[in-house]
This record gives sequence, C-alpha cells and structure tokens, in this order.
Amino acid sequence: MPAARVATIAEVAGDEKMWKRGFIVEVEHPVAGPVPMQGLPIRLSDTPTAIRIAAPVLGAHNAEVANDWLGVPLETVTSRRA
Repeated sequence: MPAARVATIAEVAGDEKMWKRGFIVEVEHPVAGPVPMQGLPIRLSDTPTAIRIAAPVLGAHNAEVANDWLGVPLETVTSRRA
C-alpha cells in the first residue's frame, strides 16, 4: 500500500519550488493587499494563462448583475447604494 505524508497548507504556501513553478502566486487585493493564492495548474504553450486580479469584494458587481441579468436600470441600483 503506497503511503506518503500530506503537506499542510502553510507548508505548501511556504515552499519555494511552488512559487517558482507558478503554483502559488501573489495578487493584489483591494482590501487585504498582497495575497498568496493558488496559481493555474494547467500550462498551455499556445495559450499561456495568468491570474491578473484578485477575487472581487462583496457586492462589487451588484450593479452589473442587476442591470445585465435582471434588467434593473443602473440608476435604480446606484441610487439605492447612496
């Protein structure tokens, strides 16, 4: 029966090889600042990938969702925010 020790999240995030190979990357979050996160595990030579932005903050896309998906005018959504 094959068996191996499983690394903790802290060990994986702190592993220099994981950073060098792009499995852990750092993104700038608008509230938290620089945040390490999982990189993209699939590498394609003709279509390279990259993580360009961090996850949005809560409610960041409410106006777009209400307008584009629900048909609520942008003015209605933005006036309720104020």
